Amino acid sequence: MLRKLLLLVVIAGSFSYSGYRYFKNPCDEPLQYTIGIFNEKFGVSKADFMQAIREAEAIWEQPTGKQLFAYSETAGMPINLVYDERQATVQQNKKLADKIDLANGSADNVKSQLETTKLAYARVKAEYEALSAEFKSRQDAHGVNVSYWNKKGGAPENEYAQLNKESEALNTLYASLEKKRAEVNALANELNGLVGSYNGIIKNINSNVAVINESADKEFEQGEYISDAQGTKINVYEFTDRDALVRVLAHELGHALGMDHNDNPESVMYYLNKNMVMSASVDDLSSLKMVCKFK
Repeated sequence: MLRKLLLLVVIAGSFSYSGYRYFKNPCDEPLQYTIGIFNEKFGVSKADFMQAIREAEAIWEQPTGKQLFAYSETAGMPINLVYDERQATVQQNKKLADKIDLANGSADNVKSQLETTKLAYARVKAEYEALSAEFKSRQDAHGVNVSYWNKKGGAPENEYAQLNKESEALNTLYASLEKKRAEVNALANELNGLVGSYNGIIKNINSNVAVINESADKEFEQGEYISDAQGTKINVYEFTDRDALVRVLAHELGHALGMDHNDNPESVMYYLNKNMVMSASVDDLSSLKMVCKFK
């Protein structure tokens, strides 16, 4: 969240010239700034940080055609990159989000294998059940025939040969049935393993999502402009990506020029840095013209 910390600064004395008081326009001369605290834990170089500041400057300078800011190596308002739990949380969440993306890819692959295995299992199980029904039917019929001829005291030679042939066929069919049963069991085990893997991946994803959601409701102060008895400075505490860094810098530079928040969500000077704005809105420019007394 972007907020402005505004403290009244009492300046002793006054300037007088030939009987009238002169009030300097805040935009008559470029506002000088320098790089103050710079923490490399943010993962940006000083050169990248400087470029981001220049792009933030341009958001205000280009529409007006005025140089409103000037960099100095030794003097001016410090712009600080202050690392604390806010950026640490952002970076942790980014790592977790990357893990979630990777896990989602793995989950999709496992789910695809799961669907393929389900189809194979259903097909093989249906084949097993059909083969089992055929075996039982033939086995029952064979048993009836054997019992019939046994009661007769024996079967004629041709019937005996037919009974033996059917017995061998049933043995062969039973072997096929056992092979098919083993195939069904193997697919069932594979299916259970895939279900376990998929559930494990989803559990891990949900766990990481819960960690991210835990911090999602917290409103972090991404940056602030401070003006007090010690002078002025801009502190940047948190940003998710480069565009967000440019926007928070532009927002705080706007405060440094004297602009307050406005109610337009599409403005750089809106109190939240949650849009994709990379240029000043009409409301922003109206406020800028007012504080700089541009016509």
